Amino acid sequence: MGESESGNDEVDGFDDGSDFDDAEVVTFTDDEGASHSCLVLAVVEHKGQEYAMLAPVAQLKGGDEDDLELFLFRYEVDEDDTEVFSYIDDERTFAAVQALCEGLMG
Repeated sequence: MGESESGNDEVDGFDDGSDFDDAEVVTFTDDEGASHSCLVLAVVEHKGQEYAMLAPVAQLKGGDEDDLELFLFRYEVDEDDTEVFSYIDDERTFAAVQALCEGLMG
């Protein structure tokens, strides 16, 4: 796992390995009702808040890593140690997080 730092924005880590188990998979339903099973590739920090970059498990297992569909979410862990993913509503914040994640993908 690689780590880097960029000004006030910080990267906690990037999972560049291809081995993962079901415990690392997050499933969510989008606005259109479609279910997505994804792996958290990285968690980045922007202005004191953490954000997660997710990629579909099917694409990762299928070797289609050159054209990954990526999802970005606000990331928190609640008092019960449950991971909470929520949409990024602010366009500027989304763009800044997207730029951080694109930097990781090279």
